[in-house]
Amino acid sequence: MVEPVHITGEWELPGPAQIFAHNAPADIDARLGAALDVLRAEGAVAAYRALNNERRIKYLGAAFFTKVLHFAGAEGELPGPHRPLILDSVVSRAPRASGAVAATWPGRGWRTAQYAHYLAGVQAYADRVGARPDQVELALFRAGGNH
Repeated sequence: MVEPVHITGEWELPGPAQIFAHNAPADIDARLGAALDVLRAEGAVAAYRALNNERRIKYLGAAFFTKVLHFAGAEGELPGPHRPLILDSVVSRAPRASGAVAATWPGRGWRTAQYAHYLAGVQAYADRVGARPDQVELALFRAGGNH
């Protein structure tokens, strides 16, 4: 049996949980819902732009919101040339280490144009090797964890 946790005194939410201390749940729902509407209407890059700009949720960075976009856009028809893929600091290590992107490629905080470049690059590589883009993203994640 798991013992219940008793929290006394002042307690600071750790890392990603800060989202709940700084955003009302209804606002989180509304912003995510609007971004998913953009995903279905305009595609992955437009949804990324929305969550990175006008639909931004404080403490929900690209490492987390690209996971939302990836799983929300995994099935069904989407506009645009690419399905959303996860881009986080682990995934981004492999292209930097291999020289596939410039050494100045950030480890986090990617601009919309950089996300579009990432999606196009993963798609091009997937096409060359006969894989799905999500398989390439997984390989990048595994390789990035080894650096």
